Amino acid sequence: MKKVLILLVCAVCTVWAGASVLASGGTVIVVSYAGDVKVVPAGEIEPVACQPGMLLKEGARIITGEESYVKIAFDRPRSNIVKVKENSEVMIKLEGPDRIELIDGKLFILLRDIKRGETFRVRTPCAVCGARGTGWGVETDGKVADVAVFDGSVFVRSIRKDGSVMEDEYWVERGFERRVEKFERPGRMEKISEARLSAMEKEFDLDKDREAARKKKKTGFDKSGSMREEQMERIQDRKDDERLDSLREKQEDSGGGQHIIQGP
Repeated sequence: MKKVLILLVCAVCTVWAGASVLASGGTVIVVSYAGDVKVVPAGEIEPVACQPGMLLKEGARIITGEESYVKIAFDRPRSNIVKVKENSEVMIKLEGPDRIELIDGKLFILLRDIKRGETFRVRTPCAVCGARGTGWGVETDGKVADVAVFDGSVFVRSIRKDGSVMEDEYWVERGFERRVEKFERPGRMEKISEARLSAMEKEFDLDKDREAARKKKKTGFDKSGSMREEQMERIQDRKDDERLDSLREKQEDSGGGQHIIQGP
């Protein structure tokens, strides 16, 4: 009986440990998207359709088309958001110091809840950039990377030809940007226009959306028939919780082995 009890306790601990990892920084969740967005699961070649609530693992790639975007959260409370803009390709990276790789295109990052001692890093072919709690945009064509900051400050480090990261950090303050050419040190800090700064801030500005939502019908749908993003996220939160509960049940049935669901 003692052996059985010990095995049962170990199985329960394994289940909760796996659930804790899934529900914390080890989870990347698709929050919302618009337009043509495809996801290539880790280890696969063929893309699948993007869906809100989809869980992304290390190595998964996201590809956006014209006039498209996707928001992904790097935590369950959705305090740390990356918005991948149109005509972009990114790869999820969770096992090393980098969290996402921008292969080509543009993305915006807004961090509000990074654990003490941790740093959220974005990698491009030209440089890595990161911070602990701020907002910035990164754009690259594979040869040049531009890092512009709309909240807080961000560090930038160049990449050598062998792929290693240079030690020297160059900081970018709010309202400024730095350009990094491939295999070169970051250029000097340049001020960005107020119009561009305002546009960057609006990438994550929900106040306007909430105000517009209050003026719409109380049916939960806007004039185009699309559900309001705010309501979609609340509904998706409930769905995510249900999926995690289902995951725990499966883990219990299978003896506590960790399993991460790739999509709905």
